[in-house]
Amino acid sequence: MREHPAIGWLSEGLEELTIQRLSGAGEQVYSHAGRLVELERNGLSRSSKLSRATMLHIGEDLDADFVVFGRFTANGTSLTIESRILKVNPARFAAGGAGNRYLDSLMDLHSRLVWRMLSANDRNYALSIAEFTKRQRRLRLRCV
Repeated sequence: MREHPAIGWLSEGLEELTIQRLSGAGEQVYSHAGRLVELERNGLSRSSKLSRATMLHIGEDLDADFVVFGRFTANGTSLTIESRILKVNPARFAAGGAGNRYLDSLMDLHSRLVWRMLSANDRNYALSIAEFTKRQRRLRLRCV
């Protein structure tokens, strides 16, 4: 699917939003700038499509517990976001999530996806969706 020019910012925006949401939940997260440095160190450009093997290799180098990745598609005002979790040691896929909403509900959709990832992969995850949402910094998407 071709990316609409008006939502070209969404890829980096979703990355930053995921970093903020996970950090807000108390998770240790690698920064966007740190990810770019790591890509460069591995001879990859910032726009490289990474294989799962490459993600696993980089995750091992960083001593990460897991790697979050995903994709999105948009058609007009509707947005679909899919997320996956690659556990690093032992290497395996864990529960991810997907959601579809109108673009103006992006913040709610994203919060629910991150909460589902955390709660599905940690049986002892203590926060309800309401508690998780309260801990997050309030952000609004302004559609113009």
